[in-house]
Amino acid sequence: MVEQRPKGAYREQAQPLVRAAVLYSTVSADQADALARWGLGCFGDVIAGESRADCNSSDILPPGLPAELLRAFSTAAGDPETLRLVSPIDHLNYVTAPVQIHYGTWDGAERSGTPPEWSIKLFNAFLEAEKPVKLVAYEGQRHSFIGEAWYQPKVEATVRFFDQYVKNAPPKADATNREALSAWTGCKLQRSEYYE
Repeated sequence: MVEQRPKGAYREQAQPLVRAAVLYSTVSADQADALARWGLGCFGDVIAGESRADCNSSDILPPGLPAELLRAFSTAAGDPETLRLVSPIDHLNYVTAPVQIHYGTWDGAERSGTPPEWSIKLFNAFLEAEKPVKLVAYEGQRHSFIGEAWYQPKVEATVRFFDQYVKNAPPKADATNREALSAWTGCKLQRSEYYE
């Protein structure tokens, strides 16, 4: 059982240290999605160069883990409430910075990739939470973008985003100045861009 704290228990202590965030080829912010796609993981020694085609490289469990740790992991992965507690998508109320998400429309074609639906799901969750977000799609790109056609639009979009919300942003408000914080985070919600 995971210790539960009241929602927002740490909010008063948190300060908005991040002014803007750019996500690229995001893994799902909902842990249930990752488990559904890749399962609980598998055993292997990535450091020793072992490669596994049957599971995602980020889900390879090191050999020799204590049995009680494996049981706790397996139990937690089967508990919807625990998954909710560790899934970022269920805690977007803590996000205070604008977010830009970039993804390839063919991502997820390989088992190790992240399906475009995950980026879109996170984008929609940000919109529902009334958080400032922008979604940028790159036609025909997979998980690791290839070629130069995507590079310039992605770099330019990222630079414009950081210029707007970091370089040219008003002075950072601290968590005790609610009015300034509200004005600072009140940027417009944006729909998506699409690059071919």
